[in-house]
Amino acid sequence: MTRRDTVLAGKVALQRLASLVRPGKRHVTVDEVLGNAAARNAVDQFHTLWYASAASTAVRWMGHPVLKSPFDLWNYQEILATSRPDVIIETGTHHGGSALFFADVTAIAGHPADVITIDFNPKLAYDPAPRRIRSIQGISTADATFAEVSALLATRPSRPSVMVVLDSDHSKANVLAELNLYSTLVTPGQWLVVEDTNVNGHPVLPEHGEGPYEAVTEFLASNPAFAPDPAGERFLLTHNPRGWLRRIGR
Repeated sequence: MTRRDTVLAGKVALQRLASLVRPGKRHVTVDEVLGNAAARNAVDQFHTLWYASAASTAVRWMGHPVLKSPFDLWNYQEILATSRPDVIIETGTHHGGSALFFADVTAIAGHPADVITIDFNPKLAYDPAPRRIRSIQGISTADATFAEVSALLATRPSRPSVMVVLDSDHSKANVLAELNLYSTLVTPGQWLVVEDTNVNGHPVLPEHGEGPYEAVTEFLASNPAFAPDPAGERFLLTHNPRGWLRRIGR
């Protein structure tokens, strides 16, 4: 090693030592970002751009369409790996991409979940049964549909840990009806996720009219067992602002 190399190596070593002893840089929290008008505006502008772009409808999981943002999908995989639900109930199957995502991620995480997905017109391009996915064709709020879901849960030998994702008709009336029904199946500590609370100007599609966000607001006012979990918004862009709910208590 030349003298020059030795001096350079010494400088690098001193810089690394200094980085260990100097105070660490404090990261700005999500609450601080969203509480700052300029930062909130930047997030909303990107949200609007993303929602209007072709990219937002081109998300795939294993080749199957998933109408969710990659930010939310990443959040889901962290939730599934840590909360480890036994059963995931999803309203709004569409092409079945998200149901497949839930099934695959829980299997990879070492705790395979049974996925019950509900839609009046499911368009699955794969066989759901080998993937522990049960597809129910029906209206999510219909008595017969809810009875079928409840019967499936009742067949398990012990009470399962249940997570629910609501992603069907986004009118306020339908989402509120789903919340009142399916919240009763969510077990303590688990998640009740209301998708697309971003519509009706939160911040996209201001012309939509009252929808999931307003349904969540009304639901929370009379259901203290549930509360929004800020962890759901830690990646800043989410289609579900204030829609990542958790059941608290025992």
